[in-house]
Amino acid sequence: MQNGVYTAGSDIIVTYLYQRENAGNVIATYKDEADGHELHPLVGQSGAGMLGVAYDTEAKTFDNYDLISIPANKSGTFSHSNVLVEYVYRRKDAGSVKVNHIEAGTGEVLHSPSVLDGSRKLGLAYTTNSENINFYDLVGVPANANGIFTAGEQVVNYEYTRKNAGDVVVRHLSKYDEVSLYKEKYLTEAESLDLTIPQMQRILITLR
Repeated sequence: MQNGVYTAGSDIIVTYLYQRENAGNVIATYKDEADGHELHPLVGQSGAGMLGVAYDTEAKTFDNYDLISIPANKSGTFSHSNVLVEYVYRRKDAGSVKVNHIEAGTGEVLHSPSVLDGSRKLGLAYTTNSENINFYDLVGVPANANGIFTAGEQVVNYEYTRKNAGDVVVRHLSKYDEVSLYKEKYLTEAESLDLTIPQMQRILITLR
């Protein structure tokens, strides 16, 4: 009671009870700088009965990410309004992925190589593709044709083999009756498509 009557022989104690006012909530978010997607569920601190009380939030660590900076309102005091503490992270750089197209066995470059830039891609997936190269067949898809960007550079080698061609047979015939004047010769050097056939020397045969 706030008012009363003095009594004899005993003290009267009057106690006033107070309750701290409610404040706004404190919400901490953890997002990717590039697209704003959440790396961790938001962390909330209720402001019920907390007006004027100190609060603190904490940064978190995530694989393949760096924290850009500590928010200015990382720590503070509960106020009448909600407080949003935004932790923003940036994906780390990865090594590039170089894609080569070479002849099996010789390593000869058959197509211009391509490079997949690894900037801000550590931990992300990459894909590569073979090329259609005239006169060549793809040997097989390399094991690392598709994969994950890593800290170091990666090399993907697509290997191709030259297709087989028909044989080249050289004959020397009489222009009069097409009788063979010299034994046939197979040009074994021309076992593959698009190879240059060696220049053939004319064989002169004297008729007696």
